[in-house]
Amino acid sequence: MSKKAIAAGVIVVLVVTLVSFFLLAGTIVKFNKESEENQKVTLCKDSVQFRAATTLSVADVEEIKLFPPLCQTIDKKVSGDQAKVQKAIADSMATCWQMFGEGRFKKNIFDTISSFGGDASCFICYTILVDPSTKFKENDLVKPADFQTYLLNTPYRSYTPPDSPKGTPKQIESYHQYIQSGNGPGYVYGFLTDQGIQPGRAYAVMYKAKHTDLGATGALLGVAAGTFAVGSVFTGNILGAIAGAAVAGKTLVEGIKLIITIQTNIDGIYLVDISDPDLRTAFFEGEDHCSYVGDLAGG
Repeated sequence: MSKKAIAAGVIVVLVVTLVSFFLLAGTIVKFNKESEENQKVTLCKDSVQFRAATTLSVADVEEIKLFPPLCQTIDKKVSGDQAKVQKAIADSMATCWQMFGEGRFKKNIFDTISSFGGDASCFICYTILVDPSTKFKENDLVKPADFQTYLLNTPYRSYTPPDSPKGTPKQIESYHQYIQSGNGPGYVYGFLTDQGIQPGRAYAVMYKAKHTDLGATGALLGVAAGTFAVGSVFTGNILGAIAGAAVAGKTLVEGIKLIITIQTNIDGIYLVDISDPDLRTAFFEGEDHCSYVGDLAGG
């Protein structure tokens, strides 16, 4: 590589970095008008978009992403009746999907240099503690199947599809439809115990990036891209199913390893019960857990 090529590459990197900084400054100025949670969401979303837009080819290096994702895990407590708690968790899942581009980006947003591979990575968007209340007590629960039904049937947004003729009426999308195909393909999977969603328990909402190097054959467990998958994991056995393809008969850790290490060509959202020690071990302590991306706070 010649000195001129290196110098030119460095100059381009500096220019693009400065431009990205000034673009992001507009996001920072808006912060005094937003809640702390919205500030974190906006900063993460905008930085991810800048990162996707500032991929650069320099000399012999194939591609470099110049802008880091400025994301931070959001810790929150929710309370209220079952409907309010389900909405808070579902909204967090949809927001996590929005923060990382809604499945629109063709490559793994966490890749630094694409020629190095593209191992799928995870980011914890939210940790959510469900507080007991008079309307949702400690022994009450939302069964995993009931929350799946909530995601499938509850309206999340109304929108006009892009490139629609003038006067086209707005369409209603459920949470499931939004993540599955609102802008890009995606999937959802719930790793919940038989307690489902219950006061006194904590949950993580996670984004899982696609594997950059896979084509259509890399879909989750062979299911076509965009297929919705939400199931439940019970201590000791995987009882969930992906589009009817049961993965029962595996131990908990083996089953989770099967799901999270299969390289997928689409992005996904996970809901994980982190109050369950076996699920915590499988996701955060095992050798084969998802490769986690640290947040701004160093987590």
